[in-house]
Amino acid sequence: MREAFNYMFKDNFFKQKLVIYFVFVFCSMFCMNLVNTSLIGNSKNTTSLLSLLGMVFLFIPSGYMISAIKAIICQKENIVLPVFNYKNNFLTGFKYFVSAMLPCFLLAIVSMVVVFIVGIVSGILKMKLLFLICSIIVVIFPILLIAYFMLAFVRIFAEAGAWTSFLQFKRAHELIKKSPSYNKCFGVFFLINTLLAIVSALIFAVCGKALVLFITGTIIVGIISTYFAFVNMYIMAKAVDWRV
Repeated sequence: MREAFNYMFKDNFFKQKLVIYFVFVFCSMFCMNLVNTSLIGNSKNTTSLLSLLGMVFLFIPSGYMISAIKAIICQKENIVLPVFNYKNNFLTGFKYFVSAMLPCFLLAIVSMVVVFIVGIVSGILKMKLLFLICSIIVVIFPILLIAYFMLAFVRIFAEAGAWTSFLQFKRAHELIKKSPSYNKCFGVFFLINTLLAIVSALIFAVCGKALVLFITGTIIVGIISTYFAFVNMYIMAKAVDWRV
């Protein structure tokens, strides 16, 4: 697992790949986080456009992530990361985004139906506490489930590239059972990204009141996020046993 934090430096052209990845991440963060500041006013059209633009900027690095995971899976030592192919990376990133949103969308619908039914039953029985507890469980459980299966889902998508990759719970469960290091990889992955989210939120909270500070904060978070994106690529590639 230590290899995840330094493998990328063995690639002689890593700096160029790092810079390209950072540019797209910076643009995405700048657009998506700008809407949460008071720097652009309250125009809904502007915030919607910036949010959409920020999402689109992520397609290329997301697609690159998948191609990098494929490369890491096939290599054991002296890993050479792939070069950027903007068209292919964009298309793959778009497909990855849609695929990842499918289980979230479906589970959201199921959760709303369950909460509605529980609400009716709780109303009849006059048990508000039951409604509150069940609602929390119904909302949190699917999130935790998808989060835990995420590394396996990404591996499935990297291999097959199917639109339904993130709905293949049975296949993901089989991969997890046959991969002894999965829980360790997931733990490291979860810890890294939780800490990264906390640090990013704190930086943007401090730097969101002035444009210069906001740009500076976005650069700092972008650099940190870019480095750990490559760490995540390695973890996601190695979480599932390559022989499975």
